[in-house]
Amino acid sequence: MVSSFLVALTLLPNIVTTDAAPDHENDSNNLNIGNNLILTVSLFVLSAVSLPLFIAIQKKSRSPLINLQLLKDVVLLPTNVLIMTIGISIFIIYQSIPILVQSPAPPGFGGGPANTAIVQLPFMILTLIISVSSGFLISKIGNLRPTLLGSVISTVGFLLLFMYHSNEFVISVELSIIAIGLSFAEIGAFNIALVSAPLHLSGTALGITMLLFLIGMSIGPAISGIYLESFQSPVLGIVGSFPSDLAYDMIFLTATVISFFSIVLTLVVTRKLRYKIPQKNQY
Repeated sequence: MVSSFLVALTLLPNIVTTDAAPDHENDSNNLNIGNNLILTVSLFVLSAVSLPLFIAIQKKSRSPLINLQLLKDVVLLPTNVLIMTIGISIFIIYQSIPILVQSPAPPGFGGGPANTAIVQLPFMILTLIISVSSGFLISKIGNLRPTLLGSVISTVGFLLLFMYHSNEFVISVELSIIAIGLSFAEIGAFNIALVSAPLHLSGTALGITMLLFLIGMSIGPAISGIYLESFQSPVLGIVGSFPSDLAYDMIFLTATVISFFSIVLTLVVTRKLRYKIPQKNQY
């Protein structure tokens, strides 16, 4: 179920192309796109059919792989969706920035691998530092405030990235803001999922949460890949075409919308935690 869905996501950008080519090459490209489309749709259908089948088997099993009540818990459900959106947000830009930096100008910067590393280095360093230090902060003020604060900060960072991304230094600063926000939101959300699950099911709950996070990390590159392949333009003096300004605008706008949705999910989780009545042996 999960494997077919992830493979379909990987193939999804391959069904889109905008390259101008001679007629015989266009025919070959159209044939490849058609084959990829059939395979991608088939995998998505297989994944969709497998889900209810998996649920039915788990309901009838004497020793189910997972407790299905965890999937619809009033706190765990929005928290898991929140964590998946964080995974999408991280990797929707993680794939796009190197292409933006190394593509020829315009719309890229014409840099090399070293330029890409310089632009992304603050993002990676801050992610490492805050991921470690945020544990001390969460122990002092709880899980909800860092999660909400992180969602707001990351949304501001994505909005700034969408509005202005024509300078490598500014992009690096904006990525730093995003790193701070996503790190707080990720650590806080994982802790909410862990402490909200019944103690005897905490391992299963964390496994589900991690799986959805990884799925989000797979969805992000698929989204950016579709935009990068769909919106391309030729560059003067260079054979071929490259992602246009519109491609990056759409990627950063989508990341902003997804990040804003994470704020809404955090507020939902906050409300559910405040009004949830503890129940013994609810699973």
